[in-house]
Amino acid sequence: MFFKDIIGQDEIKQHLIQEADKGNVPHAMLFCGPEGIGKLQMAVALASYLMCQKTDGKDSCGSCP
Repeated sequence: MFFKDIIGQDEIKQHLIQEADKGNVPHAMLFCGPEGIGKLQMAVALASYLMCQKTDGKDSCGSCP
C-alpha cells in the first residue's frame, strides 16, 4: 500500500510523511474514525514508508524486502 493509493486525506498524509522524515514517530499511534475512511490503508502505507530504505520523500519505493 502506498500513500498515493489513498484517496483524500492529503493533510494527514503530509503530516505523517513530515514527521517520519524528521524522526518524530511515536512508539504507538491510534488511527480512529468511521468505517471506510482508509484507516488501515493509511497505517499500512505509513509502516511501508517507515521500513523503506529508499523513500523519495513522498512514498515508499515498493521494492524493499
